[in-house]
Amino acid sequence: MRQQKIDLYWLFPLVCFLFIIGCNAPRENPLDPSSDNYSPEFREGSTSNAEVQDFCIRTIHRKATHPQDLDPHYYHASARISDPEGIDFVLLEVADSLHFLMNDFDSTGSYLYESPNLKTELYRFVGTPFRVIVHDQLGNQTVSEKEMITRIITEVPQPLFPGVDDEVDPRVVLTWRKHQANYSFTYGVQVVSHQDEVYYSRYELPAEEPRQPDDTTSLTLPYDLPTDEAGFGTYFWTVSIEDKLGNESVSRLVRFSVRDTIP
Repeated sequence: MRQQKIDLYWLFPLVCFLFIIGCNAPRENPLDPSSDNYSPEFREGSTSNAEVQDFCIRTIHRKATHPQDLDPHYYHASARISDPEGIDFVLLEVADSLHFLMNDFDSTGSYLYESPNLKTELYRFVGTPFRVIVHDQLGNQTVSEKEMITRIITEVPQPLFPGVDDEVDPRVVLTWRKHQANYSFTYGVQVVSHQDEVYYSRYELPAEEPRQPDDTTSLTLPYDLPTDEAGFGTYFWTVSIEDKLGNESVSRLVRFSVRDTIP
């Protein structure tokens, strides 16, 4: 019994000594404010294995079809991501607090997220940091550099012809008003077919020339728009402007009709 008391008597000073040594040991934990490599930007479990490329935030402004409606506004986030450990899921972090799941658009590592219609609330996100957070299959995570909204294009391009309810030949010539801006941009044109209030087909320019230079004000579609058995078709078209960073403004939808001129 006496020997056991002596052992316990010396054990207490030994524990205190080890505690003091541990407190004075070099700190490597980046989450510890006393650490030499402390970083408030460090996220627990972060790793450099994942690679985030071409991360960008662009905005989309669409002119409302009905004058009484507010114009739809969106932001669109995209990034190319790879990770040798395998990707579990990817989040878009907004303002250091909001998190949204990004989707692998085509199973090739292109991750996308498009916000709901924010209307004028989109302007509140100007100056807000956006980051991509990659979680791999091992539970690690990688945080990208921050990106921000670069521009919201408030001006809207103006379609001229066909106008509302105009009737044209199947080989349509689209015309719009020349847009003036103090930044570089290109035009884009899109035609959609219409049936029972549902847009079911899109007719776009050939992939080798999807955009038009800023000095262009008209375009002849390189194909005839299809018509029904009665020789008619109903379509809508838009013209858009897009800056070099991908920010876009899209005109209102203009409805027109196609008549088949073949006897």
